[in-house]
Amino acid sequence: MRDTVKKTICIFSLFYIFLLCVSSLFAQVKIYPETYEVIAPPGEKVKGNIWVIGTEDKKLKVEIQPEDWSDGRKEGINWLKIKPRKFTLKPKKMKEIKWKAIVPKTAEGDLVAQIFFTAVTSEKIGRFAIGTRIAQGIYITVKDTEKVDAEITDFYIKQRQRDKNYGLAVVFKNKGNVHLTTKGEITLKHLNTGTTEHLEIKPWFYRSAESFTLWSWLSKTLLEGDYVAVATVFYNSPTGNEQKIDSRIEFSLNDKGVIIEKK
Repeated sequence: MRDTVKKTICIFSLFYIFLLCVSSLFAQVKIYPETYEVIAPPGEKVKGNIWVIGTEDKKLKVEIQPEDWSDGRKEGINWLKIKPRKFTLKPKKMKEIKWKAIVPKTAEGDLVAQIFFTAVTSEKIGRFAIGTRIAQGIYITVKDTEKVDAEITDFYIKQRQRDKNYGLAVVFKNKGNVHLTTKGEITLKHLNTGTTEHLEIKPWFYRSAESFTLWSWLSKTLLEGDYVAVATVFYNSPTGNEQKIDSRIEFSLNDKGVIIEKK
């Protein structure tokens, strides 16, 4: 009986989360700005505001749920105060939310606050309210404690089964203690013909210690033969100091399009 109750609660909880996710496609609120970035020394007070904007002809109950993402993920933030935490948003109106942060004197790298806004209408599906959950990120880089380091941990080619297209994957890792923004390109050269193709590595945002794979897909079939590919990633720290890192692979395609990687 107890297991059945637990399963029922779990199903209801998942259903409520599903409603929040689905409704976010038709977001009932918007926030501005979506991110806030600043550089401040230890002990500094930083202030800002967030505008919550209603998009529909419905009254919304909004609750703010801040989380500290500076080192892992924790509910509540001891270095940030935000108010109000709960309010009612009138149809198609705006509400100003004020926040204040005090940079701890022992802090290093990035302080990261993820501010979640849960908005619920009076409408229901059965027993469940319809809502939206969106977030704003606040990034405070502690001045003179910035450590910037990064690497490409892997670079490889793969053929997608559903359409047989080839894709090149760049696994970039932020090894520092502050967030990085990236962009880049892949140069793909067919050694037998000398033809070269340039592929964009789409811009991305990496939090401290975060690793993520970025794919660049080719829309055409590759010829049989030998290839060399070079991935170049440019990354910027919060202070705007751009650096770059490269990685190179060599491979061949046989007459059946099978990838043969070279060590």
